[in-house]
Amino acid sequence: MGLVDKGRMPKPLTSLFNLGRSYSLWVYQWGLACCAIEMGAAFGSPRYDVMRLGVIPLPASPRQADLVVVSGTVTDKMAPAIRRLYEQMPEPKYVISMGSCANCGGPYWDSYSVTKGVDQIIPVDVYVPGCPPRPEALLEGIVLLQQRIKNEDMGARSSSAVVRLSDTSITETPALPGDGLRERIVQRLRDELGDGFVESLVKPGDDVWVRVHPEAWRAAGLALRDALGCESFSFLSAIDWMPSPYGRGEDDPTAPLPERDTEIKQGYTGGSTRMQVFARVTNVVEHFGVTVKADVPDDAPAIDSWTTVYAGANWHEREAHEMFGIEFNGHPDLRNMYLPTEFEGHPLRKDFPLLARMVKPWPGIVDVEPLPGEAQEEAQEEAQQEAQEEGQSNG
Repeated sequence: MGLVDKGRMPKPLTSLFNLGRSYSLWVYQWGLACCAIEMGAAFGSPRYDVMRLGVIPLPASPRQADLVVVSGTVTDKMAPAIRRLYEQMPEPKYVISMGSCANCGGPYWDSYSVTKGVDQIIPVDVYVPGCPPRPEALLEGIVLLQQRIKNEDMGARSSSAVVRLSDTSITETPALPGDGLRERIVQRLRDELGDGFVESLVKPGDDVWVRVHPEAWRAAGLALRDALGCESFSFLSAIDWMPSPYGRGEDDPTAPLPERDTEIKQGYTGGSTRMQVFARVTNVVEHFGVTVKADVPDDAPAIDSWTTVYAGANWHEREAHEMFGIEFNGHPDLRNMYLPTEFEGHPLRKDFPLLARMVKPWPGIVDVEPLPGEAQEEAQEEAQQEAQEEGQSNG
C-alpha cells in the first residue's frame, strides 16, 4: 500500500485497491451507551447480516481494525482512552460516529462530564444521526463510507477529513422516495385489501399510516410483506387510548382533582374502539416504512396473529397479550414473559390501578399507610358518627 499512499499507482490499479479495501472493513466496536444495542443488532443479528457488505465485526484489538464505530455518550473521562485506542489503529483508518450523543453530546450536551461530540478528540468520517439510530441507519452509514473509500485518492488522504451522512459531494447517492411512492403504497394496499382498508394518512416526505379492519389484520401483513416488499419487521404493540381514571403520577395527591377530558381519541387515522394494535414494517431497498394499525373489539379483545407472516412478531404479541390482555388468534404460545402466571390484570391498560394497596393490601399487614385524603375522610366520618350517637343519647 506504500505506492498507493504516495499516489504513484495508475488510477485503474488504485481503484482496484480501493474497491478491495471498501469491502474488507474490519470493525472495532466501541459501545459506550444505549446506541451500542442498535450497533449490536446490526453487527450480530442475522436479520441484517452486515458481513454481506464486506464488513467483518470481529477484531478484538484496534491493531487489526480498519474502522471504529463509536456508539453512545462520550464522557471526558472516557475521551483519553478513545484517543489512545484510535492511535493504535493502523492507517488507513476510518471512524463512524453513531447516534446523537457521539455526534454532539445529544440530550446530555450541557452536562459537565460529557464531551460535545467524539470529533472533538478524533476525526470522524461519517455521522449517523438518531437517538438511537436504527440498525438500518448504521448500515447506510457504512455504505456511504464504502462509497467514499472507492473514490478516495490515497495520496491526498488527510486524517482530518470529515464526511457527514447527508454529504453527497463525493459520490452521488439516490434520493429517498417522495410523496408519489407513499401514495402508491396506500393505493396498493387499498387494492390488495378492498373493504378491509379503512383509512390512511400520508405525511409528505415523512411517513405513512394505515388503518385496516380487524378481520383484515393478517391480510395487511401479507400484503405489506409480499406486495410492497416490506420484509423488515420492526415491532408490534398495542395502545389503550382511554384516559386514565386515576390521573397522572405528577398530580398533587392533596389537591382537588382537576377536570380531565374523558373523550377517547385514537390518534392518526382514527378508530372506533378503546384499544388498537399497531405494527411497523420497513422496505430497506426502497427506504420506506409503513405503520399499520387496527381496532381491537372492546367486548372480546382479540385479533389474528402475525407470527406466520413475520416470525419476529412472536414475542411482541406475547408482550401485548400480557400487558393489554389481547388475544392473538393462531399464536403458538401465549405465555407470560414478565409477570407471574397467576398475576391478576394487565398493567398497561389505563384502568389498571398502579398502587397495589388499591387492589389488595399485603397479607398480614398491620400498619397500612392511608392514601392521600383518606385520613381526613375517616376523621370526618368518625366525627359524624360521634355526633349522631351523642344526638341519640340526648334525645
